[in-house]
Amino acid sequence: MRNPVSDWYDNFTDHQTRIGINIRHRTILRNAKRAGLRNGMHILEIGCGIGSVTSLLAKANSKGSVLGVDISPKSIELARKNLAKRKNVRFQVSDMSDFRVEHRFDLVVLPDVIEHIPVEQHPALFATIAAHLVPNGRVLINVPNAQLLEYLHKHQPQTLQVIDQPIHLDRLMRVVYDQGLLLEEMHGYGLRYDLAEYTSILLRPAFAITPPPEKPKLRRILEELRSRI
Repeated sequence: MRNPVSDWYDNFTDHQTRIGINIRHRTILRNAKRAGLRNGMHILEIGCGIGSVTSLLAKANSKGSVLGVDISPKSIELARKNLAKRKNVRFQVSDMSDFRVEHRFDLVVLPDVIEHIPVEQHPALFATIAAHLVPNGRVLINVPNAQLLEYLHKHQPQTLQVIDQPIHLDRLMRVVYDQGLLLEEMHGYGLRYDLAEYTSILLRPAFAITPPPEKPKLRRILEELRSRI
């Protein structure tokens, strides 16, 4: 039986091919490096499309591996063709409900995809992600501003994808915390609009606790004295 969502994204490949790699993709890579991306990692990209972000991750992680997953068979077909020369990349068709692999990942990247996955599926999604992370792994999420999406639903619905729901961060955090993940960092940024159009979210496993390095005692004493001035 055909899946209307995967069919929609099969047809979306022409648009993805036409726009190519742009500032949004490069910003996600920059945020991945800020999140700790190092050459030699095992990376999982969920919602890889035709491989635009994948190609950037693969280049930056030439000594490691990247597994790209997408619901659209045509997207995966094009991604394999586009990145055929990248020997450190593999692709898999999946909506993540049946995703199971034996190895674990250092970094999981979700580049503007959770708004396209029904919210009732988010608990299972993040449970799967948590189960496939190494103990000190990280999850990088890029997501559009919820208020902006609400505006587009009301005024420009023709610009939206087949599923394009506003993701409110307070509700998202309740889901990820329930699945054993914690917020490490969050920041907003704008590309097309002069506002925080996107939010970059970095998560880590709750059990990956590293003792923080203490400042030298003399330094803390000097800072205490300065605070009194």
